[in-house]
Amino acid sequence: MIVPMLDAFAQLKAPYIGVLYASCMKIIRNGEPMIMNVEFNARWGDPEAQLVLPGIKNDWFEVGMHLAEGGSLKGLKIKRDNLRRVVVAIAANGYPGDYSRVMGKKITGIYNAAAKPGVSLYGAGMMDDGKDYRVAGGRVIHVMGEGKTLQSARKNAYAGVHEISIEGDNQVFRSDI
Repeated sequence: MIVPMLDAFAQLKAPYIGVLYASCMKIIRNGEPMIMNVEFNARWGDPEAQLVLPGIKNDWFEVGMHLAEGGSLKGLKIKRDNLRRVVVAIAANGYPGDYSRVMGKKITGIYNAAAKPGVSLYGAGMMDDGKDYRVAGGRVIHVMGEGKTLQSARKNAYAGVHEISIEGDNQVFRSDI
């Protein structure tokens, strides 16, 4: 998907400089496996950045200064930690539709999830009311698992997911990530 797009830009003599992100999913249609494009962006959001950025060990200030001074990525040696990562979004029940009845509900288990080895949390649609964390949006929190293999990263992510709940069992998440 990316190479044909870059080729088209090259034909137009308009090279692309920036971030390209493609998310693909293998599905089975009529018994045949197919690769489908889920998302194709010229920016990073969540959970893309949450998967990629922690694994890059370069000094981001130095990278930014290098590029701002006219340098290219070809001139950089990108250092990676070679770990695998999986992010699972926990959403408010009803998301992406009407989740208004979940707004303000208490979120529990965040500290238990964060204490698990190989688990990091990224708050999204949540707020701290000074006493508790509460739902303040549709995609509430992202749970990232990391490990040496994709399987161990996935196991860690779901170990964190299963610690977190929204009052009244109002959390939803995909189980097939």
